[in-house]
Amino acid sequence: MSSCTLHPDSRIISLLLLAAIIGQSVGSGNATTKEYKICSIAGGAGVTREASRSIQTLFRSALEDVEYMREFLTEQTKYNPETFSGISLEFLANSLDWEARGMPPNSTTLDAGLAWVDDRPDRRVERIVGLRHEPHVGNKSTDLAMIDIISGVLPWIVDMRSKETMWWKDHQNGRSEGQHKPTLFFDRLYVAAYSITWGGAASYYPPMTSFVLRGFNLIDVVGANFSFDENEPVVIPNLRENNPRKLATIGKPYADKANPGLSIVTAHAPVYYTGEWLGFNYNDTYVGLTGIDLSIDSMSSLLHRLDGTVTEGSFGLVVDGEFNIYVITQDAVNLIYPERTGFEEFRVHRDKDGEGDLIDDRRNQTYLVSDTILQPPTNLTNANWTALHKEIQQQEPGHRGTSELDIVLTGDTEPTTFNVMYDKWETALVGANAMGEAIFTNNGILDVTAQVRKFPSWVQLEAPAFESQLVHLAPGEEMRLPFIASTESLPMGLTSSLLTMSVQDDDYPDCFYSEIFSATITIDVQEEENLHQLGHFRAFGFIISVLVMTASLACALWVAKNARKAIVNAAQPFFLYVLCFGTFIMGVSIVPLSIDDSLAGSKGCDVACMMFPCMLALGFSITFSAVFSKVWRVSKLFQAAGNLQRATISPQDVMVPFCVIITLNLVLLLTWTLVDPLSWERVHKSSSSSYGTCWSNLSGAQIAILSLLAVVNYSALALANVQAYHARNIADEFSESKYIFLAMFGVLQVSMIGLPVMFLVLESPPALFFVQSTLVFAIAMSILLWIFVPKIQHVMKYQDVVSRKRISMASRRSISREFISDFSNDFSLPVKQSDGPSRTISNGALSSDRHGKVCTALEGNSSMAPQLDASLSTGNARGGDDPGLCHAVIDDIDDIDPIAP
Repeated sequence: MSSCTLHPDSRIISLLLLAAIIGQSVGSGNATTKEYKICSIAGGAGVTREASRSIQTLFRSALEDVEYMREFLTEQTKYNPETFSGISLEFLANSLDWEARGMPPNSTTLDAGLAWVDDRPDRRVERIVGLRHEPHVGNKSTDLAMIDIISGVLPWIVDMRSKETMWWKDHQNGRSEGQHKPTLFFDRLYVAAYSITWGGAASYYPPMTSFVLRGFNLIDVVGANFSFDENEPVVIPNLRENNPRKLATIGKPYADKANPGLSIVTAHAPVYYTGEWLGFNYNDTYVGLTGIDLSIDSMSSLLHRLDGTVTEGSFGLVVDGEFNIYVITQDAVNLIYPERTGFEEFRVHRDKDGEGDLIDDRRNQTYLVSDTILQPPTNLTNANWTALHKEIQQQEPGHRGTSELDIVLTGDTEPTTFNVMYDKWETALVGANAMGEAIFTNNGILDVTAQVRKFPSWVQLEAPAFESQLVHLAPGEEMRLPFIASTESLPMGLTSSLLTMSVQDDDYPDCFYSEIFSATITIDVQEEENLHQLGHFRAFGFIISVLVMTASLACALWVAKNARKAIVNAAQPFFLYVLCFGTFIMGVSIVPLSIDDSLAGSKGCDVACMMFPCMLALGFSITFSAVFSKVWRVSKLFQAAGNLQRATISPQDVMVPFCVIITLNLVLLLTWTLVDPLSWERVHKSSSSSYGTCWSNLSGAQIAILSLLAVVNYSALALANVQAYHARNIADEFSESKYIFLAMFGVLQVSMIGLPVMFLVLESPPALFFVQSTLVFAIAMSILLWIFVPKIQHVMKYQDVVSRKRISMASRRSISREFISDFSNDFSLPVKQSDGPSRTISNGALSSDRHGKVCTALEGNSSMAPQLDASLSTGNARGGDDPGLCHAVIDDIDDIDPIAP
């Protein structure tokens, strides 16, 4: 078993050894052939494992190198900013090698259409800054300064993996060969090392002057308008949404623009930075990446030992889970690929930046290793590669097995049977059991016996009987040893041990074959990272969001159905609709709160981060502005009635505060979104624990806008409470001050409990989500329940006629309650009923400026008004008379609707 972490999408790399089966007649009795056959297959498996380990080592070394480059860049930027050389865009622009390029003296790189580029003929590394794209934070100058810091390290990163005769530049102290150095099987492993930023700045080694004479630069290859995000093989796997754990990874092979005909595979690591740099603050900001290009030709040198060494025509190749070729030798290409490439258009490479100039045309050319990246084996028709792909795909990661495949080799007309030995790479997690299987196949012509001799203590055979008994294998039979590797007791990282088998002939009198075989079991143990994602808590959020939205819609529909009822008409349906709309938006705000990187990519999470406060602030302000405007209108109507005035106050007349509060919210939220929006980030507390949040390291601008939003919206809340207090003497049928107070008290309670708890659980997104969504739910539902439930109960309990009478009586009580104490004990007014004897109303003496209050205190119908007028005109009221006073206020009071215009 072998293991390696290579891909963020968990693709599994497989090394395949294809060894041709030499046709021998069964039963020939040739012991030498038997021994040769057993040793060939077993030896082939051993060579496969060795080649597999070697290639994994190269991949791991590349991953370690790009991680070193990344850490060097961020460490120097944060803690040693003085290492920045001070290079500027102006310096690059004035570095044009105008003589070599045939430009006038003092021309700049911008004049030459090269953007900003280091064009000095003696430059050690390439430095370029493209015209397109701006960084997420900072500007092109800050990006140039950042990549300049790593420029000094790039030359040694590349040359230390090359023979000293192949170094691009001299090095004063380092040695890549010699004593205590392993022998290099290749001339140069790394094609290039580089760092690229999102803003289009890049440092690259080796410089183009190493390949050609003066007057040629990296910008001449990629173009002045090159786009960072167009380099899909390198960039796409490193974006936050595709690599949330910020792992160093191995990408897919691709054609090298700078070296037509060369295919490379890249090790790359995303770079995130937190801290200050040249006056700009970074907060886990995606800066770009560090990368190393590995030569497939050089890596294939490790597979040369498989070419024709195991059996005649044997070869090896490395493929991924989709059967795309990663590593293959030219000899293997000559065996299984056509002699010439096809005429497909995808074999033509053109310059994206220019006028579509031809860079490389691989149509009808001799098939090279670089051409295989455009045509995986599954697209070939010389064998059933698809069936082999499916067979290997069905195996568990870490599995090592064998198969057979008939291949019509290039130049042949008949198929040759190949024995396929494959090794799938695997990564195990701490506490998990990695399953594997060792397979020993007798491909000889005689019987043998096999027995397990030794295996690691952390390996348990699924069939314990294999530990002691001899297993008889006839020709063609295989011995499968499934096992479980327990990681509980293993340290983090790589652990290797041997599984040993003894194989001997099955008591042939003239044959004394016996041999010990060992299979290396290697396991890479990694602790599973706890991402603290929402998981099942998301369902809770969706449920309460639906409850709030459903309750808001139900209340709005109830208002529409009962709008003609007196209790609903008195409560002002327009504002009830607005209130329902506000709580509906508050309910919707829980949906973006439910989004994290398990559901969306980085950009989606960034959008969700801003949607939640925007929708919550708007919903909150709409709700409480509606409550304020509603109560304010009632107060103004009853104030006019108290002053003996007819008043028409429409909803539009009290919408000014409403519009002001909503406008302020919109302006603040738009400013926040455009100037410094929230962004989602994953904060790593340790190597095995991280959490995603929108609220880490808030900037000064974000805190200021949040504070202003709190002031504006709590002002709406305060105004609603002030108006409710002023309307405390108005009947509940109109002002609902009692219910508003209860709702506000509920909001205060949940806020006092919930807000402190939120600060305690900031590093636990599931708990924070539960608290936040519960707070939103409690605020929205408390408003809906206290405003609507009493009305619904009233409508269900009383008929509309009774309700209207109650409203009429409430209107008179509300107006009289404030003024009834103004009456003296010596006022007596005889009034004759229209259908009965006269009665006397005694309310005491009445001064001339209180006549209207008498009329508002009367309970009866409009037939009382003439006699009241007569009494007032004859002087029964002290201090003066006003014969037409009651006609101004008493007009069939049972039909008065103080809400209607």
